[in-house]
Amino acid sequence: MTCKSPSSTVLLSRLKSSPTWSVVCRFRVISLSGRMDRLSVEVVLLVGSHLPFPSLVALSETSKWLRYCVDPLLERELAVAWKRHGSFLLDKHARKNNVPLTRKLLSPPYSVQNTSSGDEPALRHLLHASVCSGSVEMATMLIDDFGADPRGLERGDGNPNAIHLAAQAGQVAIAKLLLSRGIPITTTYTYRAGPNLGRARNNTMDAAARAGHPSFVEFLLKQNIEWPLDDSLVLALEEGHIGVLQTLLDAGASLEKIDDPSQELYYAFLRACNAGHTEAIRWVFDHGARFPPTTTNPYGFVNGPLLSALRANRPNPDVMSTLIEHGGGSPLVISNTQEIVNELVKVAQEARRDLSSFNNSSDSESEDWARRIRRIRNRARGHRARNEPELWKGNPTGARRFHALCDHIVPLLLENGLDADLLASELQQPDIPDSIAREMTKSA
Repeated sequence: MTCKSPSSTVLLSRLKSSPTWSVVCRFRVISLSGRMDRLSVEVVLLVGSHLPFPSLVALSETSKWLRYCVDPLLERELAVAWKRHGSFLLDKHARKNNVPLTRKLLSPPYSVQNTSSGDEPALRHLLHASVCSGSVEMATMLIDDFGADPRGLERGDGNPNAIHLAAQAGQVAIAKLLLSRGIPITTTYTYRAGPNLGRARNNTMDAAARAGHPSFVEFLLKQNIEWPLDDSLVLALEEGHIGVLQTLLDAGASLEKIDDPSQELYYAFLRACNAGHTEAIRWVFDHGARFPPTTTNPYGFVNGPLLSALRANRPNPDVMSTLIEHGGGSPLVISNTQEIVNELVKVAQEARRDLSSFNNSSDSESEDWARRIRRIRNRARGHRARNEPELWKGNPTGARRFHALCDHIVPLLLENGLDADLLASELQQPDIPDSIAREMTKSA
């Protein structure tokens, strides 16, 4: 549609200059603060004909009346764009939960994707996006009108099904829809926890607990199913989700075995200490849990809450102070003095080895390292006004951990009974420079 009459041009200029009408075509944003529902069809078409396609779509989503008015313009634009950009438009507007436009693109005469089979990859992709985003209207349309099969999201034995995906995203309404379509809620899937932690079978409760969705956990508890709550408690503690922990505890889960090294709950607490989940650790002690002991495995590896927190890539002083507070104070540090000193010595040795590998690299590699160093160091240390020792210019990871220990952790440990003389003597090694030893023991 083109403006040819002077009156139309004047009307359009007045609309654009009005404070209640703002169209920002550059950013594809349309803002309507006026009462556009009261405009006639001719005026809406006049304005819509001067909008790019994204802004036209945004205008159609404002109200049912505007959608009715600009529908002919959308049809015209789609007729031009769908052959070249049909898949892109379908994916874009499906992710924005634009149900009417998605329906148009899937239906004749456009039929951007083949929907003759409910297990088509395109339908699976759209249904997966709607399940994760929680768009009940979009998921209902795909399942009922185009035959999308929710069972097709599983993609083989051992993978999460549609309800598992809804649990990971915390979408209770989607889960109710899937249950009404016959998707089982008690099936399990294989979850790989990490490169060295193997695989485990998880159920829907485990998925919701690991992702930290208390509302979904409450929904599952109302299904009259006997869930293994203690296993889900382990996963929630590892991730530090206090809301889920409280919900599971109220439902009958127990913290009694947290001090038993033969139980998964013990190691979940250690992983929470290593990850720096301070609030979750305080929550555990506030609910009467006993302090987990320090243990030695058959291979001689010593581990415990304090040591696990000390071994973190980013040691958290709040976690350390919480553990010392609830673990008995100075006796806890004194009983682990040798292990703590050994860990501090390892930090110094590893940092020195990293520095040596940097110094032996080529010039081009050194330039790449230098850029990475400046970026990581500034982000990690918050542009602090402090002269960094020349020794750490080539070791961003070691510098970050070293400064976190020297600035916060080591002074805290020394205040609570760590043997300063033992630490200083253990740091007197050929592969540890004197500058590192002085920095680590400066608060002694």
